[in-house]
Amino acid sequence: MSPACTGSRVVYSRFNPTWLNLLRNGNEAKVSIGQIAALIVAAVAVVLTLFLIAFLVKLMRTLDTTTRTIQTLNGRAEPLLTELERTLANANVQLHKIDVLIDQVSSLTKGVSTATSLIAGSVTNPLVKAASFAYGLRKIVRSRRGEVKAVAVKAHDTLQTKGGAPL
Repeated sequence: MSPACTGSRVVYSRFNPTWLNLLRNGNEAKVSIGQIAALIVAAVAVVLTLFLIAFLVKLMRTLDTTTRTIQTLNGRAEPLLTELERTLANANVQLHKIDVLIDQVSSLTKGVSTATSLIAGSVTNPLVKAASFAYGLRKIVRSRRGEVKAVAVKAHDTLQTKGGAPL
């Protein structure tokens, strides 16, 4: 430490700046342009450092908040993913059951189709035969009626020509 004099007393200071020399001697201080520039640069550096510190503090708070949010989401996402896994497994089981049901319905449909064909064949064949028989019988009956009618017309005509009584 160097002693600095102000009037009649001695003041100890850690540094001996130019302004203290002015106080000691009472003379004008000669400050160069380089010293003024250095002082401005130092002040700007201090201000920039303060802004940088404030920015870094805010950035640290933001990172802490982001970290907490990610941890919270991670804690919530794990049960959701577990539940999603269970739901997908259950859906796969249900789809397998539906596949089995679809196969059974397909088999049942084939069986019903076969049974329908057999029933249609066994019912249709006798019906066609019965219809053919009825058609033939009707044709025979009509032809017999026609013969009977023709005989009756002939008999009627013969009787009339011979002068007999009408039937």
